[in-house]
Amino acid sequence: KQLVSRGGNPIAAPDFFLEGFPAEVALDGELFAGRGRFQHTVSIARRHNGGEQWRELKYVVFDAPSVEGGFETRLEAATLAVSGLEFAEVLPHEQCSGMDHLEKELKRIESLDGEGLMMRRKGSTYAHGRSNELLKVKTFKDDEAIVDGHQAGKGKHKGRMGALQCRLRDGSEFKVGSGFSDKERENPPAIGEIITFRYFEMTKDGIPRFPTYLRVRKDIDASEFQ
Repeated sequence: KQLVSRGGNPIAAPDFFLEGFPAEVALDGELFAGRGRFQHTVSIARRHNGGEQWRELKYVVFDAPSVEGGFETRLEAATLAVSGLEFAEVLPHEQCSGMDHLEKELKRIESLDGEGLMMRRKGSTYAHGRSNELLKVKTFKDDEAIVDGHQAGKGKHKGRMGALQCRLRDGSEFKVGSGFSDKERENPPAIGEIITFRYFEMTKDGIPRFPTYLRVRKDIDASEFQ
């Protein structure tokens, strides 16, 4: 039994955390320590001696890709596979009854500082990454970019970072100059690090419009931007 990152790298979870995890069913999910604790979760998962801190985490399961059948069948199998486990649980799902329901639930999740909702087509097969069968719904779109440089600040930001020079996976270059705290401007994400940013839409030239910094992504490999 082994936890593996999206990039295929092993995650050194302690034996007590993995106790009871099924060896015969592959589970797709995410480590979770609570809302607003993403960086804390990543810091624990990246350590080789996280030890007792792993008791703060849960493995929240979204799917069971090794199980044959549509999404509902896989979700049922995942629920059975983690039943009774201390450190794993299946993310609750409910059927969307229409746009009013969707908008109400999206507003609720965003009020809790959640990023948005995932919509899965009924009976859909499993596919890696995003597809037309699995869509993210949020007020703003988001994406990742690699930091290629720092632009010096002006005016009130003189002497610290004014904007990040960034690049998308397709090679498009742009700048992110908002969303940073004073502390983050003084110690900005390093060149070569990956960030998540949100934006309103893409311009006709394929550049994010009104990009705003959200966070550093330690779980995404820079090789995706080669």
